[in-house]
Amino acid sequence: MKGRTRTEGGLEYSAEQGAEQGAEQGAQDPAKTHRRGRSGGLILCGGLSSRMGFEKARLRFPGGGLLERVLGRMRQVVSPVVLSLAPGQLHPALPADVMAVEDSAPGQGPLQGLLEGFRALDGKCARVLVMAVDMPFFTPHWMTRLLDGLGGGEGHGESYRACMFEFEGFVNALTAAYEMALLPKLERLVEDGLRRPIFLSRDEPARIIPIAGEETAGEKTAGEERNAEVNTVGSGGHPLTDVDTPQAYREALLREGVGSPGGAAVTVEIELPGPPPRQHGFVALHADTAGEALEFSLRLYPECVGVGEIASPDSQAGRGGSMGNGASGLQIMRIGDDGRSAPLAPEDRLGPGDRLSLGIDP
Repeated sequence: MKGRTRTEGGLEYSAEQGAEQGAEQGAQDPAKTHRRGRSGGLILCGGLSSRMGFEKARLRFPGGGLLERVLGRMRQVVSPVVLSLAPGQLHPALPADVMAVEDSAPGQGPLQGLLEGFRALDGKCARVLVMAVDMPFFTPHWMTRLLDGLGGGEGHGESYRACMFEFEGFVNALTAAYEMALLPKLERLVEDGLRRPIFLSRDEPARIIPIAGEETAGEKTAGEERNAEVNTVGSGGHPLTDVDTPQAYREALLREGVGSPGGAAVTVEIELPGPPPRQHGFVALHADTAGEALEFSLRLYPECVGVGEIASPDSQAGRGGSMGNGASGLQIMRIGDDGRSAPLAPEDRLGPGDRLSLGIDP
């Protein structure tokens, strides 16, 4: 049953009465609804990550990389899936039903990434589930809600060409489901230099599903025309939370048990094992001591665990006194404002804004 609606700027806002139960059923077995060649997926990975200062697709969470997490969840709901990448952007080995495409015109904003993905999926599906890579808590249940929100088909009521969530007063057109029939319009928008993603759904039959966070559970707004919905994701973060700054990354890690609540907000640059030139990782977390920062970082980068013993400040300065038995080890350093590094012992206290490096001592 379709709930009460209102229309703003050509977009229809729906109270989504009764949709929660249907979405849960779809999430339990989404393949029955969406994996029969009808829906594909698009993950936008090619942003500049300027506010994070590190490529967001390569961020680590418990269990692996952020891209791998997001991709694994999306593949539970749709197939095939396309990764929209910046030119030259690296990515992990991909399953047969996942393809990677690069922006042909980099620096033109997310609509260009949408266009590359739509073109890659053209002829392979009728609907596209779109999301950015920086959403670690967006689960198959919520993906299925977007696809079901397009309607059409048995038991899904009226059809729409776009479905999006409204969260904290913002309609996110990059966490959405679209009909592939919008491809010609998308091509015109990009050709005309119009970069706002919301333009794709403007003047189209589009559905906006308002979502409330836990702090507004049970509230009603706009004459009760919209139903506030409660986040029920356990100890994790809200599904519509993105991670686009170091602080947002810290908070997300805390929700997954990585970090010390109340500890100093620090960043850690990690040199990864392998032949030169070595790759680097990045963590933003809360920790009280250098040892805690090391422990949490190694939890996310387990490939560094077997590198060697932790070297003491004396051994790092060439005065002997290694804390381990091997000649090689992990160096914990604090990076000063002048770019110089000073060795730390695991018990050394950290301060807000400290930049640490975890390097491999050959």
